[in-house]
Amino acid sequence: MEGKSLLLLRVAGGAVALLLQVAVAPFISLGQCTPNFIVAWCAACCMANPAKPPYLSAFLLGMAFDIMGGGPVGAMAFCLLVVTFAASRVYMVVSNDTVFMTVAFLLASVLVVELLYAIAVAAVQPSVALGQALLYRSLPNSLYNFVVAAIVYPVVAFLQGRLASAGAEMPVI
Repeated sequence: MEGKSLLLLRVAGGAVALLLQVAVAPFISLGQCTPNFIVAWCAACCMANPAKPPYLSAFLLGMAFDIMGGGPVGAMAFCLLVVTFAASRVYMVVSNDTVFMTVAFLLASVLVVELLYAIAVAAVQPSVALGQALLYRSLPNSLYNFVVAAIVYPVVAFLQGRLASAGAEMPVI
């Protein structure tokens, strides 16, 4: 039962993140910085439950972002998959259940996704310089995405904690 509830939570949260990315993100841009609710959602889900990282939702949301955006198709999906896998595995080994580790891993996850995506875009589009993509796009965007992920993480952790506690109370026959 917990697996179905977790899947439902991730599908609903992914749909909300996708809807926010399409409908809200262009209107709350700060200069050239646009928040990426998809990256924030995947990072928050990964840190909230590192034993069951959101591989499927990371891939599907990354593909949806790539199809809607102007970048290379598959780049964000690849970046999200790599970071989701690496962050969840390292977080399970290194984490000591402190807020600092969660915040550090959220920041690192978001920063690595943005850096990998900037490298992928610069490699595919010759008009984009790598230094410009890293300095002017990925660093400010990663800070903006980190703020969004820091807001989303407590909500995701609370909901997944409620699912786990609700699953523990039900007797198995």
